[in-house]
Amino acid sequence: MINAQLRNYQLRGIVKVGSGQTFDDNRQEKLQNFINKLYGVFNKSSVAIVPQMQGLEYEELGASRAGTTQSIEELTNLKKSVTSDVAKILGIPPNLIHGEMADLSNSMKAFEVYCKRHFIRKIQDEINAKLFTPAEFLQGHHIRIVSQGSPLESAEAADKLIASGAFTQNEVREMYGYERGNDPQLDRYILTKNYQTKEELEVNESGGGDGHEKIDN
Repeated sequence: MINAQLRNYQLRGIVKVGSGQTFDDNRQEKLQNFINKLYGVFNKSSVAIVPQMQGLEYEELGASRAGTTQSIEELTNLKKSVTSDVAKILGIPPNLIHGEMADLSNSMKAFEVYCKRHFIRKIQDEINAKLFTPAEFLQGHHIRIVSQGSPLESAEAADKLIASGAFTQNEVREMYGYERGNDPQLDRYILTKNYQTKEELEVNESGGGDGHEKIDN
């Protein structure tokens, strides 16, 4: 890309030397130095005049003869294509890299699932492997990287996790990147009426409970 851009609109020329002359390396070097000095004024000034030497005929090659030029748009598209290929390899939706707003919500979800979580787990495992011995890790010493989400955006999901008795309130706090609370009640498993067993439901309906049982850990 760089070499192609450097050639764009570059002016080149040829100098025809009278026939019947032979050149060894020494003469050829001297001739080239003379030509560079004679016609180098073209590169130093917007208006340049050089003497026409007998036996030397200068012909300038424009961009059309020197080669096909690449437009800025073509280079931009090439760079965008390469960037998109790398993003797809890493699992990143290309429109997030290019700043495109179309289908942004689905692209963010795909980034979280197929890219971000994978690399967070890789980094977390590598840090723990470097900082802790296997014995220390089994004893509970480890580092956990938390990708903090917004509890307001997924409040309903958090409520379901707690109400189903699958997680305690402290465990849900950790999922969102917050510190555990000191209240012992936050470490209890809560099971709402909708998630009760048939036997528990019959007891509650007969007046044996209030419909919201809490089961200690």
